Amino acid sequence: MTTMAGWLEGITILDLSQYIPGPLASLMLADMGARVIKVEPPNGDPMQHLGPRAPEGGPLFYQTLNAGKSVVRLDLKAPEDLSLIHISEPTRPRLIS
Repeated sequence: MTTMAGWLEGITILDLSQYIPGPLASLMLADMGARVIKVEPPNGDPMQHLGPRAPEGGPLFYQTLNAGKSVVRLDLKAPEDLSLIHISEPTRPRLIS
């Protein structure tokens, strides 16, 4: 059996998506070794309030779809938060929105 872990090692994905389709796609990329940074609005991804809860009370679907990702909350309408996303050409991350 061939493993996909490591195929995308060294690739960074900037995930601006919410709910299910985008986070599911970036989860698969993370499973293949990509570094995924999920950028959420200040109140977080609305997916946190949907679906069943895990035994400890956390949002089960949200936790499952965002496993293995770094999550940051930014207000991309605020210049000071937008300035934190500096994309230089040689290391330009791939984008899911």
